[in-house]
Amino acid sequence: MQEAADITPRAGLDPRPQVPSGQALTLLDVLLEPHGDERWLILRYVAPAIARDNRSVDFAIAEPDMDQLCGTAGFEAIENAGLDEQGGVNQILVSLLDRPLKRGAPDPSVTQFNNAYRPVDGRCIWEAF
Repeated sequence: MQEAADITPRAGLDPRPQVPSGQALTLLDVLLEPHGDERWLILRYVAPAIARDNRSVDFAIAEPDMDQLCGTAGFEAIENAGLDEQGGVNQILVSLLDRPLKRGAPDPSVTQFNNAYRPVDGRCIWEAF
């Protein structure tokens, strides 16, 4: 399997986006990842408020944040990185982590919230995975 390409600089995203919950987020990275015939855009943010030990934001509170990040940062990254001209993306995955972790690295002590979406006509359609 081909490795993910780090397109964080090309994506040109706000490193500290505002979200509905008001929690503090910091952009960790933006990855373009091949999955068979598909390409996934992975948006990863550090979200300390989701940490198990001192949680002030649970999944129900964070989910609208992820929806918004898909609809704003996801499409902004696609445009800024010129991905539409390169065949687009099939899925946008938004990940919130309580601390930085390399994508795919196992660490059960890290809290992660993930949501996957299909980009359709400028909208993010949630997908169970």
